[in-house]
Amino acid sequence: MKKLSIMVAMSLCIMGWLIIANQNSRQEMICKDGVCSIRKDESMPINIKMEEIVKQEDAVIEVTVDNFEAIVKKATKPVVIDFYATWCRPCKSIKPIFSELAQEEKNWVFAAIDVDTAPTIMASCGVQAMPTFVIFKDGVQWGSVQGVLPKEQLMIEFKKIISMNSPILPTKVAQMQQLKMAILQKNQDQIKKLLTEGVDSNGICEGPDGSFTPLQIAILFGSEEIIDILINSGAVINKSIEEYTKKQIENFEKMTEALQQSFDYARNKIIALPVSRKQTAKISELELRQRFMMAMRDTAVLKDLINEGADINVIFEFGKSEATPLYLAIMLNNKVAIDILIDAGASFTIEITNEYGSKKTVENMIKEDIENYNKVVIKTHERFAYTLNKIIL
Repeated sequence: MKKLSIMVAMSLCIMGWLIIANQNSRQEMICKDGVCSIRKDESMPINIKMEEIVKQEDAVIEVTVDNFEAIVKKATKPVVIDFYATWCRPCKSIKPIFSELAQEEKNWVFAAIDVDTAPTIMASCGVQAMPTFVIFKDGVQWGSVQGVLPKEQLMIEFKKIISMNSPILPTKVAQMQQLKMAILQKNQDQIKKLLTEGVDSNGICEGPDGSFTPLQIAILFGSEEIIDILINSGAVINKSIEEYTKKQIENFEKMTEALQQSFDYARNKIIALPVSRKQTAKISELELRQRFMMAMRDTAVLKDLINEGADINVIFEFGKSEATPLYLAIMLNNKVAIDILIDAGASFTIEITNEYGSKKTVENMIKEDIENYNKVVIKTHERFAYTLNKIIL
């Protein structure tokens, strides 16, 4: 069985929330306050122009797992690391500013890490959102700054941290978030390290999805090996937690069932491939994408777009993959939007690219999503049963 990525599991949780809450939680998938969550945000601030995104200058060193020790840990100067993601729009907007600082400030080392290529480093540094700037001094993590800030303010924050006599110790909340990320990334070494350092295996990890214990997260998104590590460190599951975990699994099942029903509804409605509507209005690609995202919450916006002549088969970025408006409507179980889109000429045969770089039609992509979600539900049931049996023994 093909191993599912972290993002498949995370998107499952998010999509379950979206469907069960009737789209009231849609904002959880949107970048807010200048940062993108680990869920791989698919929104794009309207004020960012693609032509303003410049290539990273040589003054910023690209750090990988292989050279992290040499460049960061053994550096004789303070090191400022930009933790970014290629799919994160705020990251792209701040990159030119970071490059300018790197060219101007020669007493520090400026580096950048793509979180998708170095998840272990991201977890060990406690990075929860992008962009996050982590400062190392004498090989020790000294502090961090999160979000998009003006150039002058960013420099002030960097100087403030570097001038401190001792590093900023992570709070218990930050430590729990690090443990949460390590479980989601299935980083067993980092989990053991955090537990050895005293992180509570029965603590609470807060997040937009709710409050979970590490063991619950391991049941929903981890592995049997991680469950063993947590239980051996004293993790327990009481009746209340057991019932709440059951409810989460039921939500997964409802989400998968709703996605299947939404897909069947759209498939039965499409009789023949209509002619795609071409964009005739003066709508930029960026604005078009933003408004289609808004249309998933407000179908009046969708009708306005169609009346303006927008291409309802437009392909846009969706995290690390691609999507069309019809794909989004099906994923969000928005039957009103499905009706409007199909009546206007939305097609099932448009090809979009998934996160692995493979091209599939919208129809086949949805089929693959349903299959993957079913696998996640099955695996979650298995991990839950394994946990209960392990604790009873």
